[in-house]
Amino acid sequence: MPSFFQLLHFVPPQVPNFLDIEHTKLEALSVWRCTTNAFIMPDSIWFSVTEATTDRHLNALSAFFESLQGCDHVPRVHLHLPRAPRQPTASFNHLLNGIQASGCKDFHCHGVQQTYGILQTSLKSSYFTKATSSCDSKLEVLEIASSVFFSPMVLHFTITTLCNSPITRLTLTNTLLTAAQWSTLLAHLSLWHLLSLEVDGNCPTHSLVNFLARHNVTNLTFPQGHPTIPHACLSSPPFLGAS
Repeated sequence: MPSFFQLLHFVPPQVPNFLDIEHTKLEALSVWRCTTNAFIMPDSIWFSVTEATTDRHLNALSAFFESLQGCDHVPRVHLHLPRAPRQPTASFNHLLNGIQASGCKDFHCHGVQQTYGILQTSLKSSYFTKATSSCDSKLEVLEIASSVFFSPMVLHFTITTLCNSPITRLTLTNTLLTAAQWSTLLAHLSLWHLLSLEVDGNCPTHSLVNFLARHNVTNLTFPQGHPTIPHACLSSPPFLGAS
C-alpha cells in the first residue's frame, strides 16, 4: 500500500488539516479512505479544476465523497475553477451531488465568468417546482462565485440545493444572471435560516428588497466597489419599503 501512495506522490496527512489535492493524486483518496487504518478526516479539501482535469479525475473524487456517506463528512470543501471548463459534464454534476450527499456543511466554489447557455434562456418558475424536497442537504454555508452553477447541466443541482438546504450564509456572485433571471430566482427562494447574503451588484434593487422582506438577513454584502448594508438598515422599515 505505501508503494501505491508513493507512485501517486500522495502523502497521507497525519493530523486533521487542510488538504490541497492535485488531480494526479485523486485516485489515492478512496484507497486511503477504504483500505487503510490511517485515514484521518481532513478539516477541509481544496481542489482545482483545470484544463488537465478529466472526467476520470472527477469520478475519482466523487468516489471518495460517496465513501463518506453515512459516516463522517469533510466539514469544508473548496472547488476552484481557475480556467472555466469548456462545458460542465455529467461527471462534474455528479461530483457536486456527491459533495452535498456526503454531509458537507460548508461549500465554496470560485471561478471565472463564462457564458454556458443559461443567459440565452429564461429562468423558468417550473425549475423550482421540480426541486425535490427529498434532497437531504446539510449545507449551511454556500458560496457560489461562478456562472457554471447556472449552466443547463448544473442548474438543477443549484436550485435543488438552494431550496433544500439549511443555509445561513449565501454568496451568489459572478453568476452572469440578467436582472429578469435574478428577479425570478429571488422570488422563488425561501431560505428560513439565512442570516448573511452576498449578491452581484447588478441584482435588481426591488427584487432584493422583496426577498429581504421575507427573510431575517442581518448582513447584506455586494462585491468590492459596492456598499455593504449594515444590520440597522436591513431591519428598518424605510429600507424594506425602498424600490
